[in-house]
Amino acid sequence: MHATVPTCLRPPQPRVPLGQLRQNQVSFLRSVCHEEPLIGGRGPAAVQFLVGRDSSSCCAPVRCSISQVHNYGTVDYEQRGRLKWSSLYRRIAMTEDPRAGAGLELERWESEEKKLSKWELCRVVKELRKFRRYKLALDVYEWMTAQGERFNIYSSDIAIQLDLVSKVRGVSEAEDYFAELSDTFKDKRTYGALLNAYMHAKLKEKAEAIFQVMKEKDYVTDALPFNVMMTLYMNLGEHEKVESIITEMKDRRVAMDIYSYNIWITTCAGRADTLEMERVFEDMSSDESINPNWTTYSTLATMYIRLGDTEKAEKCLKDAELRVTGRDRLSFNYLLGLYGLIGKKDEVYRIWDWYKSSFPSILNTGYHSMLTSLVKVGDMDGAEAIYRGWMSTTANHDPKICNIMMAWYVREGMVAKARLASMTCWMQVESQTRVAGRYSQLGTSRPSRLPWVYTALGRLAAWSGQRSGGPGR
Repeated sequence: MHATVPTCLRPPQPRVPLGQLRQNQVSFLRSVCHEEPLIGGRGPAAVQFLVGRDSSSCCAPVRCSISQVHNYGTVDYEQRGRLKWSSLYRRIAMTEDPRAGAGLELERWESEEKKLSKWELCRVVKELRKFRRYKLALDVYEWMTAQGERFNIYSSDIAIQLDLVSKVRGVSEAEDYFAELSDTFKDKRTYGALLNAYMHAKLKEKAEAIFQVMKEKDYVTDALPFNVMMTLYMNLGEHEKVESIITEMKDRRVAMDIYSYNIWITTCAGRADTLEMERVFEDMSSDESINPNWTTYSTLATMYIRLGDTEKAEKCLKDAELRVTGRDRLSFNYLLGLYGLIGKKDEVYRIWDWYKSSFPSILNTGYHSMLTSLVKVGDMDGAEAIYRGWMSTTANHDPKICNIMMAWYVREGMVAKARLASMTCWMQVESQTRVAGRYSQLGTSRPSRLPWVYTALGRLAAWSGQRSGGPGR
């Protein structure tokens, strides 16, 4: 019989005053989490906004992370153990009983292997969040909380839990969680986590109210909370309020960081204000504390593509390439998409070769980006070759990728090939149905991909109805 792992939404009281913590334990770290990219499907989990939501828009995501800020002080103040945390992560991520969550696997690990340290658990949480496994990440933290005084819990941990609660159970639950915190735990980290939750939910009034409280408590001493508010206004299309936040930052003498500038540039792109965008970029380039990243240049490239200036767009893409690291899959997805938009087939293949040499395998998001780009440049033979390679080497076949090819065949009137692609989609339907049935028996669910398949099949049916009896190619 499985042991019951208690769920503890009420945070524990701190074991030591936060004022006694070493400075490096509560340092305000900034790093980037990922969200769903516009090109290539999903990515790892974060604050993002894009210019345009149509399928032709390839503006890079501006990522002003608050989620990763919640990691300060949770993974580096304990001695790193000998345990390979990745083994524990894989066991949790591949748990066979979704109802049990991570708690049961943690109990098994400790009974079979060794006692877990906080560093190891927090490292697992970080990886789970990276791949948007928020429920399992929350399970790990709640298991830690249920251990009583075994683990030191700090406000940085509480901020992470609040962020996860908002993602898994909704903003209302996150508000309740925050309300139950002791005053000791209500600091800039937990306030920032609540602000971030409001931003993701696009709750403008609540976000503005909590932002005002943070200002009154002198918690807005760096760029992060301003970036979150600018992200909110950008997502709501209120560009003028982004400008007002920039002005307030200057008035308060708060230095802008790379995310602040990227948001500002994207705001200008959203308004189609090329002159202002270039002026902001000049300011950014003259700021000795800032190094423009690939997101900056991808945003500029997107703007120039919209204006029809492919020469400037390509130059920006070359500059973006110089700032790509081999660890960032998202940058490759965007480069593929943007080169596809300007019709540079050779560049698409060059980026693809670079992409393949940088990672041991290509995820579905990468194949989605590549196939979409080849469709844009009209390389059907190349797309079919990539598609066959994906079918033969990928275990997790995403019907959305089948849909790319099928939609193309439908547009070109290739009914025979479209029907073959539809058979592939139906195979995925059957496989997905079996998996869904298994999870239904377990009393849980998984996101269904069937709508993508039905969309593709619907296109084929519509086309066949219009051209019944037409020859296939």
